[in-house]
Amino acid sequence: MLIRQHRILADIATAILIASLTFACSRDSDCTGPSIDMEKAVAIKKLRGFSGPPAPLLIPNPINATGLTTVLASDPKLVDQAQLFRLPDLTGAILDNSFLRVRVRQVNDSLEGLAKPDSRGVYSFRVGDVHYSEVLAYLLVTAATKYYETLGFSLNKNRPLFTLVRSENGERIDVNAFYEANYFDPQSPRLLRFMGNSSFPVAEDGDAIRHELGHFLLDQTCKEFACDLNGTLGAESEGAAINEGFADYFAATFDGPEIGEWVARNDATIRAGSPIRSAIDKPGDALDFRAVAVADGTGKKPGRYEVGSWLSRALFEIRTQFENEDKKGGAVFADRLMFSAASLLSTNASISEFYRALVTADERLHCGNHTVSIRNAFERRGFDTDISNLSQPLILSQVRARGFIQTGGQYHSAPFQNGTEVRFAFRLENPNLKDARNVRVRVQASSKLIPLIPEQAYGDLASRQSITVGNGVKSMSIDFSISARLDRMSPGEKIPFVLLAQPENGPLTQIRGEISP
Repeated sequence: MLIRQHRILADIATAILIASLTFACSRDSDCTGPSIDMEKAVAIKKLRGFSGPPAPLLIPNPINATGLTTVLASDPKLVDQAQLFRLPDLTGAILDNSFLRVRVRQVNDSLEGLAKPDSRGVYSFRVGDVHYSEVLAYLLVTAATKYYETLGFSLNKNRPLFTLVRSENGERIDVNAFYEANYFDPQSPRLLRFMGNSSFPVAEDGDAIRHELGHFLLDQTCKEFACDLNGTLGAESEGAAINEGFADYFAATFDGPEIGEWVARNDATIRAGSPIRSAIDKPGDALDFRAVAVADGTGKKPGRYEVGSWLSRALFEIRTQFENEDKKGGAVFADRLMFSAASLLSTNASISEFYRALVTADERLHCGNHTVSIRNAFERRGFDTDISNLSQPLILSQVRARGFIQTGGQYHSAPFQNGTEVRFAFRLENPNLKDARNVRVRVQASSKLIPLIPEQAYGDLASRQSITVGNGVKSMSIDFSISARLDRMSPGEKIPFVLLAQPENGPLTQIRGEISP
């Protein structure tokens, strides 16, 4: 819900298969794309049509299900207002199936302590009981994967998906959630982690569960690395914002645009009953792209969640147009469009690329009938879908390599030697009369400088504005820079490097330097 963490090994062959399945039919005569079992898809979204043992649940969370904005887990009204749902595909008494494993704290939890049915065969637990979270997670994850397949996509099930409803990961994190793909460790399972002990656990909020499922399913759909290799390695990127916006959209498409009212109760600054995020503009809360995407020079903006929230609203507006055209199946067609567009994205996707992918997917699925709606949804929120090229390159200056070493969990300045982490300070200026779009800085060097975070994105750089990283009191922290590690450096050796700056709508700028003892 709040943080997505990826560790990488791409399932390229599966992703290519997904893309080919998505567009196997070019254009049907009625411009509705390949056939979808609409009755089945709609039923799955409503969590109906399943067979299996029953479970009383409050979908998506106790606040939305009851309309009581200040309700607590201890309120007896919750028992009466829970609805019965069926849990499909169980392979035994615990909440497992052929792909999904639901656990509490760790992958290797004792099976004896997990949720099991009562003597009537019912998985009945009160809100506040950790077993309630297990049951809710099982139903929502299973339904979401079935829905994804009903849209015409295939899941890669070569590794199981574990869902940990009160996860422990060795860090002190109060309330949070993320999807962990374990790309670099293909022997490990994929993980949905929901963390924190509170009166409003994350895994009691179906919106939060579906948000993390959005990350997982986007990872399944993209060709590589959830379309965000740089973000996976720890950088800020527009790919990271796409992930957040897509995940918010996926949560919103099931139960409406207000996302996470239950988990929001953990934040004292949010009024009870208000969502943690919203996929629609409201009076006083309309998001403009320049407001969230133009660098502020401090590193606070752009942020993946702010840009992602902006994107979710554009996507949900497109969905609304589909729904206006077809009350029964429009939302399903819109969901397929989103995944189809995602299947076209590159390793490090941008907002512009996602916009073009939506247009292309609509052309292939719906004869391009929604091109205007897609463009309007982006442009109405301040995004220029046809941005003009810059007349001058950006200006890189004040480039300086700095050495760091980690001791006691803290980074300290260090001389350049083998094992030293190198970060790069610089100043970047836009001399043009137009904004520089999606500015990224990266480093190139010999094999003696091993990339850690090889590229960082700094959002849009406004006309005649500059950003400074790691140089002076008023600059961004050096933590916002690219980084690499020295390896096999000989005593007294100088390591040359090239720093490059690339806006989406302008030429490449580069400056040479060297790392010397």
